Amino acid sequence: MFFKLFKTDRAAAAVAAPVQAEVADPGEGASASQDDTAAAVNGGRTLTGVEKMEASARAAVAEAKGVEPGDEAVAASGLGDVLKAANTNVEADVQADVEPVVKDPTPRASAGIAAISVITGADGASSDAASPAAASSNASASSPTCQATSDVTPFEGPIGQERALADVSRAASVGGPGFHIAVVASADLLAGEAIRAVVANSVPRSAPVVDWVYVHNFDDASRPRALALPAGEAPTFAAAVHDAVAEALAALATARGAEERIARRRSIDAETRDALEDRLLAIKTRAEMQNLAVLRTPNGYVVAPVHEGKVVKPEVFARLPEAMRVDVEARVRSMQDELAAALAERPAVERERRRRLVAADTELARAAVKAAFADVVAAFGADAATARHLAALGDALVAEWVERADGTAPATPDIAQLADRAPRGIPRRTRVNVFHSSAATAEPSDAARVVDVTTQASAAMLVGHARRGERDHDRAVDHLDLACGAAHRAGGGVLLVDAGRLAHFADGATALDHLLATSEIAIEDAAPSLLPEPIPLTARVVLVGDRDGIDQLARIAPGLLARLRGTAHCDETMSDTDEAREMLARRMAAAVALHDLVGLDATAVAGLVDLSRRMAGEGARLSCRIAPLIDVAREADVLARRDGRQTMTRADIDAAASARERSLAALGGAAVTRGARR
Repeated sequence: MFFKLFKTDRAAAAVAAPVQAEVADPGEGASASQDDTAAAVNGGRTLTGVEKMEASARAAVAEAKGVEPGDEAVAASGLGDVLKAANTNVEADVQADVEPVVKDPTPRASAGIAAISVITGADGASSDAASPAAASSNASASSPTCQATSDVTPFEGPIGQERALADVSRAASVGGPGFHIAVVASADLLAGEAIRAVVANSVPRSAPVVDWVYVHNFDDASRPRALALPAGEAPTFAAAVHDAVAEALAALATARGAEERIARRRSIDAETRDALEDRLLAIKTRAEMQNLAVLRTPNGYVVAPVHEGKVVKPEVFARLPEAMRVDVEARVRSMQDELAAALAERPAVERERRRRLVAADTELARAAVKAAFADVVAAFGADAATARHLAALGDALVAEWVERADGTAPATPDIAQLADRAPRGIPRRTRVNVFHSSAATAEPSDAARVVDVTTQASAAMLVGHARRGERDHDRAVDHLDLACGAAHRAGGGVLLVDAGRLAHFADGATALDHLLATSEIAIEDAAPSLLPEPIPLTARVVLVGDRDGIDQLARIAPGLLARLRGTAHCDETMSDTDEAREMLARRMAAAVALHDLVGLDATAVAGLVDLSRRMAGEGARLSCRIAPLIDVAREADVLARRDGRQTMTRADIDAAASARERSLAALGGAAVTRGARR
């Protein structure tokens, strides 16, 4: 059966024969003789299926010992053996119908099958016991000492996991980086809330909590830079930079037409032009003294002989005496050489003029940018990396403005008109991406930050990604598109990863493996041409999952588990002690409050303890699984309320357990039938 409640006792099978038919289906009517026996034992009132089974068992014992039905002293002495034998036969009958489900259940085929798995245990195998309905028959002889839920203080945590939680706490308390932890625990044994609370109060603050921003890399646009800032300062830094850029652009736009700039440019132009003109004037003066003229034509400068202030025509020059022509030609060549030498210096003079103009504009722009960035540099310039970025940003603003002001840059609109609309209309490459920001660093004694990865465990969710809006697909991905992952948000604290979820994302498992191997959070799939600077991993990684999830994860990323240096395993069972029973009662008291149930009296709690013992499948042990017991109590609550009672009793618990077992068995059989038809 899916939920056996008692150990089998094959030796007593023969004694069970008189009651086998009744036990096989306690929900059906008994035979006439058995009904009479039951009525005699219980004062003639109509009995429930559980009470009929008890009465039949007592009658069988009485008959075997030669006493009258109802003699409790005699019947009680053999009741335990009879019930063991009865349950042996029940197991044999029912097991034949559901054996395929027990041996090869459909893995998580539906919520019903999952519920059966929870009832029977983590590995899907039922414990070696029999029907819960039969358990009530020997309650008076074997029920443990228990307390009602109204007499105990509610407790919401896991039960029986003190050792596992101590192991988690010890591993989490190890100082220094890189000591990551694996916790082998299913959710119904060791809830994530308990693990989260332990690691939050155990992980030492090995690194301060910081904010991270991504900024444009002015040396290599494909590799955005990551800047660390004090906790909570990233938004302030970004706003200050954006304000400074906007102020600088406004100041530069004003400086373009400033009288100071115009006057300085005129002065440089005049100085450069005058130097060249003085050289040409000296050449022209010497030429005139030799009856030569320096003429400017569309093709350049030429030197020609003159007579009485007029240029000598070529045909007239050809009729001059040869000696005179030779002398004039020599003087013309000499003057042309001197003129050519002077004109050859003109590009150098022009370059010098432009250099002086650029230097003047650069000086003017630097002054404007420095004034605009004074406050942000004073507030954040103490960090070397941040100071370097601010300097590079200022230099880029100055260089671009100078190029446009000098006319050497392509003819495009003003720099302030090239930007996106937000924020403040400044260029994208000057803006700051507030990648991750947290509250200001708390006191060292406060619990560490814990970030859960329990749903989407893909690489993008773990280590970040790049995202663009629907209207941005025409542009290249840049630093403003980068979004942080869980590993960034857990900085300085704990990254709690669900192994079962991670096993569904191969890229997530690979990313976590790389994360633990390098201790760096690298966004490697942002874009083919974008490789953001990695951010150091400062979080403690805690991987939590059951054995199936851990094994599946090991197949996907074989080296991942080897990087987890601390381990902890949850316990399936705990010793059946007074303290354990009290803890179970306290846990049920919390369930009563959570699910708005009527209370459980001491006998009802004892019934749940018996169920827990049978779930454990071994003597003097209780199961640490509480979820199946809560489900039984929730169904028993319906029975108690239907009878108008404000407290659940042992009978309610046993009846709910029997009904639940039959329903789950039927559901399991239906699942097997559907599988066979496929």
